[in-house]
Amino acid sequence: MAYCDSLEKVGEMQNKPSLIAEAYYIRGKMSSEKFEIKESNEWFFKALEIHKKLGPSFELGKVYGYLANNARITHNKSDFDYFLNLAEKVYQQVGSIEGMEDVRIKKTNILSGAFGYTPDYKKAVKTYQEMLSTVIPKNKFDSLKVATLNFLIAKNLLSLNDISALDHLAIVEDIYENTKNDQLIICYLTQVDAYLAFKKYDEIEHKIEQIHASKAVWDMEKRVHYHQTMAAYYSYKKDNVKYLQNALATEQIQNTMNQKSQVDFSEFYTNAEILKEQRSMITRGGVYMSLGIMLIVALAFFVIWFGKNYQIKARQEYKSSLLVQEVNHRIKNNFQTLSNLLMLQEIELSDPTSRKAIEDTQQRINSLAIVHSHLYGKELLESVDMEDFLMELILQLLKVHGLEQTNFNLHVNAPPLIADKAILIGLIVNEWVTNICKYAFKPTALNRLAVTFIHKNDEWKLQVDDFGKTKIEGNKNSSFGMNLIQKLVGQLEGDLKFNENQKLSEISFRTY
Repeated sequence: MAYCDSLEKVGEMQNKPSLIAEAYYIRGKMSSEKFEIKESNEWFFKALEIHKKLGPSFELGKVYGYLANNARITHNKSDFDYFLNLAEKVYQQVGSIEGMEDVRIKKTNILSGAFGYTPDYKKAVKTYQEMLSTVIPKNKFDSLKVATLNFLIAKNLLSLNDISALDHLAIVEDIYENTKNDQLIICYLTQVDAYLAFKKYDEIEHKIEQIHASKAVWDMEKRVHYHQTMAAYYSYKKDNVKYLQNALATEQIQNTMNQKSQVDFSEFYTNAEILKEQRSMITRGGVYMSLGIMLIVALAFFVIWFGKNYQIKARQEYKSSLLVQEVNHRIKNNFQTLSNLLMLQEIELSDPTSRKAIEDTQQRINSLAIVHSHLYGKELLESVDMEDFLMELILQLLKVHGLEQTNFNLHVNAPPLIADKAILIGLIVNEWVTNICKYAFKPTALNRLAVTFIHKNDEWKLQVDDFGKTKIEGNKNSSFGMNLIQKLVGQLEGDLKFNENQKLSEISFRTY
């Protein structure tokens, strides 16, 4: 930051706007590395204002390129394309081969699965290899370009489970070590990933020592990669505590990254700004005369005037949508974090009764998480499709207890149920089926389970049948579960029915 301050002061004293723009650009890069995307964009747009007045230049292309990178971080495909196309036009105007190669690399990232596209790793490798074949290392910049392309090839080969990825990573390591590049730590981490993938366990310990001895600057992406790699390493070492510690650290950093990268690019540019940029390109190209430009500007103001109310409403809806997505994303992560913390606690407990209580609590949390997953991302957030929900919940319960071979039949004849009641039904089914799995079924036996949930004349009925193998309240260990079911049915204002053997047979409740 001190360097940026000095650069900005020199630019003001010597009346060199390009130096001030460079200071803004560096600040923007630093904020982007911290995932402070809104602040980063503010600096980049300040740099843009200066560079656009100075005319097309390699530096102007760089700013557009970094705005495209920020759009990639925020998973905004339209803005990524928009800014990258502007960068490409500027690089073409100034004849920058270096800039055009950077654009090509960014576009090729889509082949690796960026923006949710189906990855084509083989095509990505071929494209990067073609680019690599044209590079003749004459200086440090060329060598770093060779390292970048080899690293991208290695990443895609690793996704293809191709062991030759290690050869490319060795080239990257050699170049980064010789140039003392900060990206060396990423190379080390990727090498550990590759050693784990290809079961080259003898190489791992030395590489981890190099990682811990590194004095590189750790931004958020590097820290996430580190904890992900170490989680995988401790999973191989069967060290559950350290595995979970790294998994939790990864999740916490990613939550911070997600929170910081929620940016609406429309805050920084409008349709008028886009039109202005297009108009300047047209003017520089000499395609149309001033009359055409005036007509375009008039049309722009006409559209903006009529569309003002629509844009305000659309932006409010968009921001509301972002807020809902963010809330749901945090809820999902909080469920996972809570489950992981309970797992850590369980590992440290030696008392079987305490461990069982933790396990049961984990499963109840999981039932709530499944309800949430059926609400998240749907247009109607207030109701749950009970057939899909009960199928997922019960199959997971059978899997947790090692009873996947159970002959399971589900019959649902009911419309979607409002969310608050669906949560109560989910918790009831969790307790009921868990009790059956623990005390009635055996992994080696031919087990049968039937669950029915029907709706008729405003009455809902839930039945769970294990074909007479146990009473849900008959075992002392299940007393808490039965008490919980009674309280949950009370919240539904429903009734419990028992058969002649005093076994819970049906739960019913009404809606009005």
